[in-house]
Amino acid sequence: MRPYLNGLVKDQLNTVLADAVNQVPEGVSVAVSPGHHVLTEDFLNNLIVLKSSSSDPVQNMHLSIRPDLMRLEFQVYGFACAVTGVPKAENGKLVMTNVTIEGIASAVISPDEVKAILDQHLADARTRAGHPINDVSLKEHALDLVLGAADNQVPGGLPGGLPTPAP
Repeated sequence: MRPYLNGLVKDQLNTVLADAVNQVPEGVSVAVSPGHHVLTEDFLNNLIVLKSSSSDPVQNMHLSIRPDLMRLEFQVYGFACAVTGVPKAENGKLVMTNVTIEGIASAVISPDEVKAILDQHLADARTRAGHPINDVSLKEHALDLVLGAADNQVPGGLPGGLPTPAP
């Protein structure tokens, strides 16, 4: 039974996170400048629940952000569960650290498995955004990201790494 439930939970996590990442528009790097960008709890929750279906085994997902951690609460077949973790900027990417699992989900999926899924989708979101993540901090109800220069730009250059034309 555990392998079946493990696969089910992984599939559901992958589906929800892939849907959220796919809402990041391609080419957003041109429209978004380097520097501080605050993602609110409400904004992130809207990304998570937008594609939720009443027939999904995982229901009622809700993300809370505190200065010390992020907490995703949800129900699996009516049983309360949660995943907590702390995001960290590492080599231009956002990764999760200190991942824990609470509730019945902890019997079918490990923190390492959840961390791997989260890290993969965070890497996909970073690629779509087109900016390295230089720093991250948690605020009350918000995630504060510090983005570096867009991947397809060079200082003093144009998109795509082309040099700025001489006057």
